[in-house]
Amino acid sequence: MKEDHQRGTNRPNHLSGGCESLAARIIAAQEEERARIARDLHDDICQQLSLLAMDLQQLRFGLSQSEARTAIDEALRKVGSITSDIHSVSHRLHPSMVRDLGVTAAIKAECGHFAARHGIPVNFKCDLLLGAIAEENGLALFRIVQEALHNVAKHAKASDVHVSLDRSADDICLRIEDSGIGFDPEQPQIGLGLASMRERTALAHGSLAISSAPSRGTVVEVIVPAGLASTSSPIG
Repeated sequence: MKEDHQRGTNRPNHLSGGCESLAARIIAAQEEERARIARDLHDDICQQLSLLAMDLQQLRFGLSQSEARTAIDEALRKVGSITSDIHSVSHRLHPSMVRDLGVTAAIKAECGHFAARHGIPVNFKCDLLLGAIAEENGLALFRIVQEALHNVAKHAKASDVHVSLDRSADDICLRIEDSGIGFDPEQPQIGLGLASMRERTALAHGSLAISSAPSRGTVVEVIVPAGLASTSSPIG
């Protein structure tokens, strides 16, 4: 199994190679995230709106009362689904739960939402009270969970996912493991959000390890300092 391991604290060239280089990588990661959101909007919400428009067009023709009622019920169901999808996109863009409730509660809620939406069970585990964590590091962990779960839904064909949070003396460890088809890290990966994961981890002065192989599933492990910054929020 090939392991792709990158550690922000051990990469002086990455963080000290000039603001221009770092800014370019951040912009590239942001563009990758925006491209993923655009694909979500096009592949999911736009298609649902097109189907809804077709259902509404049927009401212009001579449908019986029972047929019209069925068409209206189906249109209302699709409106509810589209509303839920838009709420999900908005939530991914601005996860206020991380700030308000802490990253543990936010990640647990994200796992539950993912399982309900995609029908893929997620086992979330956080046995210990982890204490406070720098707010930006907590947000980085939350975003990485979102990205990894998105990959599971779109690419992994997994039957289940395991997400865990743990703490050592000074660090928080996040682990996401799926039972899917895996991939070859040596090959270029389009649309997996790996650049975003790496940059978020590097900016949090943490380490990222991605282990995967065809038919062997994927493991994403992130370790970030718990209290690097002066501002912190509850993690539990």
